[in-house]
Amino acid sequence: MKKQPVQKKKRRFKSKLIGLLLIVLIGLIVFASQPFTFLLIGSDARPGESLRGSRSDSLSVMQFVPLSRTIQLTSIPRDTYTPIACEDGKKDKITHAFAYGGEDCTSSAVGGLLEQDIDSKIVISFDSFIGLIDEIGGIDLVSTGTFSEQDASGKANQYAFQKGKEYHMDGAMALAYSRHRKTDTDVARANRQSEVIQAVATDLMKPTGWSSIPAANRYMKEEMNLDVSVRQMMTAGLSLALLSKREHLEVEGVSERLNGIFYDFPKEKELAELRAKLETTFYGTLKND
Repeated sequence: MKKQPVQKKKRRFKSKLIGLLLIVLIGLIVFASQPFTFLLIGSDARPGESLRGSRSDSLSVMQFVPLSRTIQLTSIPRDTYTPIACEDGKKDKITHAFAYGGEDCTSSAVGGLLEQDIDSKIVISFDSFIGLIDEIGGIDLVSTGTFSEQDASGKANQYAFQKGKEYHMDGAMALAYSRHRKTDTDVARANRQSEVIQAVATDLMKPTGWSSIPAANRYMKEEMNLDVSVRQMMTAGLSLALLSKREHLEVEGVSERLNGIFYDFPKEKELAELRAKLETTFYGTLKND
């Protein structure tokens, strides 16, 4: 009985190995291609202060949709008047939801407002934001605006940014860049926060940043209450790697006084259109169609 040539056996083994790797790769892509919704909660707790009893300083919902290569960012003004589920549906500023019941209460209030399921969330305080950026050695970012901003302690004009100029930012500088709001809007600030998040992800995805991923992941879980599954992390990474379209949306409102307090009352028509757009982007169609 003739023995098969060694070279032929090697070719068969390589073919089987390549086939197996392709199956695994396809499985990973399918696994990571499912869309999900991520809530970013910025707390107004100052350095050294506890998150307990603080309010949300900024609220942004990010939809990752890898198959359409889209990340959709929706900014929610902190004074938006909406039912707070953990307070028996009492209407109040959405920023107060965090003081009432932390990230879970905020997540339910945001989900109710947008009529969207919130899959994951993260809470960012001044301390944790600075710590994360410093943990990965800073980020490189081109400023999209010209402005100056105070530092985390409230000391004015400590950082100056020029539109179009690239900066290597440590945690304190990145915080100043992302929290500026005086000369523009909540939407512009949400856009800058999105830029910082993308810069962090981009740096971690470079070969030079791979060694920082375990420490960054551990830091976010321990210090930012990160609630993200392995699949969702892969989805976010795939979306950022293949990103071709980033949309910036906002809950539009009208500022009016009620019982002596100013609130942002959502415009009903615009809110309905926003909900429909979010649903169509996420599912590819309206669920009720």
